[in-house]
Amino acid sequence: GEKVSFNNSTLINVTKGDKFDIYKYSYLNSEFSDTIDITVNENLYTRPIIATKTINSSALLLNLEKDNAIELLKQANPKYADRISIISKDGTYTLKVDFTSEMTYINIPAQLFTNVDLSQYNRICFNVSIESSEILGVSFSGSVGTSVTTCNSKTIYNAKPITVSSEISVTEPNSEIGNFRLGFNKKTSATMYFSNAYVVSADDYKSETELRYQ
Repeated sequence: GEKVSFNNSTLINVTKGDKFDIYKYSYLNSEFSDTIDITVNENLYTRPIIATKTINSSALLLNLEKDNAIELLKQANPKYADRISIISKDGTYTLKVDFTSEMTYINIPAQLFTNVDLSQYNRICFNVSIESSEILGVSFSGSVGTSVTTCNSKTIYNAKPITVSSEISVTEPNSEIGNFRLGFNKKTSATMYFSNAYVVSADDYKSETELRYQ
């Protein structure tokens, strides 16, 4: 009989039990999240969720096969030119950056992005692999038109290697993509592999979660 509220969600069912009741919700969100806040009466609970989305179409965004790709990267990062290379990893052209204790980020110049028609897509997605023995926050930021977006940092805990994914919503679809920046939340010694950037047209994230209420 307790009132359960869950913003932007749909209550699927309630299973009554001897010790507790289980409330099951379906939730839609335009942005990725691995947790959700649930309010029961005046109490706030944070629950883990697994979000999925349906990708309707996609296109590659990063072109590391460009003839002068390495020169463009080194020009955009002159202080760290000797730490940057393009390698073949799992059969894919991959940007490898050996971060030192004096580095926090690198710039990805706009010239390395393909001339994709952003009006057909609503998200820019990134995947990077990290090798590090430290606790780090991975940061993605960039500009589309006049909008500059910094994605939420993803924290990794003493794991190597690990793949971190993030995305930026396209709010100005008729604009050009500007420079992008990848890095960490502090100066660190780590190796970053970046090969996968693409734009997608995708539905909202769909997730389900349960709350057990006694």
